[in-house]
Amino acid sequence: MKIALLFLALFFCALHGTALRAQTNAGDRASLADRASSDSCRTCPAPGGVAKGGFMDLYFDNAPPFENCTSIERKIVTKYDKPIQALDVHYERNGLCLDTTVEMEHVTSIGYGGLGLSGNPVEARVAPARELFRSHSPLRPPASFFDVTPFIGYGGKDTTARKIGFASVYYGVEALIAPFGTLLGDNFALAFAGSILEEGGRTRFPLGGNLRWTIFGSSHATESQEFIPNSCKFGFPGEQADTVPAGYTEVPSLGRAPDSTVFYMHEQTITMSPFRAYLYAEGGTVLNSNFSGAGENPSANPDDYSQYYLGIGGGVLLGKWLTASLGYRYMRLNLRTPCAFCPGDVFIQNTDQSNSVLLKIGVNIGY
Repeated sequence: MKIALLFLALFFCALHGTALRAQTNAGDRASLADRASSDSCRTCPAPGGVAKGGFMDLYFDNAPPFENCTSIERKIVTKYDKPIQALDVHYERNGLCLDTTVEMEHVTSIGYGGLGLSGNPVEARVAPARELFRSHSPLRPPASFFDVTPFIGYGGKDTTARKIGFASVYYGVEALIAPFGTLLGDNFALAFAGSILEEGGRTRFPLGGNLRWTIFGSSHATESQEFIPNSCKFGFPGEQADTVPAGYTEVPSLGRAPDSTVFYMHEQTITMSPFRAYLYAEGGTVLNSNFSGAGENPSANPDDYSQYYLGIGGGVLLGKWLTASLGYRYMRLNLRTPCAFCPGDVFIQNTDQSNSVLLKIGVNIGY
């Protein structure tokens, strides 16, 4: 009984294998297309809006047809340092999807069967797209900027003798404006800095400068390469020519007539790295608001009065407008208090020297 079941199982396996081999050997171009139907091999439909599927043949005026094409798409390649129009061709060979690039110069048409009236073959003319450009002066990446950044600093405990410092944390908002463009080169920017600082219940106004060095990431002008309505478009027999969009000028064709239904539009655009990192150094003086104990006089030791700040740090620019940085800031601040051991109504200058960690998060606007 076991031997009979074993022979029966072997018989069905052989029968199934024979059916699979018969199915594979019976394939023609249509069944081959089914096996090559992955999205990576069929990026574009056949001309005329026909759904993806089947095979196409690419015809030349100086060579035999290129057969078994699964997708044909317009693209731009560089030749002799100049952009030229070409075709990205996907094709089927021995069950594998391959691709190659073909220059447009000698391509004449795309042919495919079973899509016309009564299933007759259809042939679509292939020609370069109409070339357009936008008239404007050369674009320049924004080299100047304006920042607005709320900040918070942590300086630890108040270690001053008369406890005239702030209680661990200070906060405020800072504005930077860097109007000099590329005066210091493409990677350096010098900015004026002004801020409102709240520390220990007192309002102060740091004023100074900020030197920023962009260590990686940048904005630069690039030449766009775009086909309108899309890179899969080829003129179908009977289609009307599209009109040139407003603001663009058409480049006269010096060779064969272009495809009137598709445009190759090129213009300069600004490309911005999504993540740009920088280092900075800052410093300046500190002015006071009208709080009790502000200013140099009257005091018994006016020569001790000196207020300034220094700092270094690093930050990032994210996307089009977000900026965030973390750094170190040293501040020297003064406050006049009554002298308890001095004769008469005498004030003395007290000094708070803080070493703090400073976090800034805000907006960056380039111009």
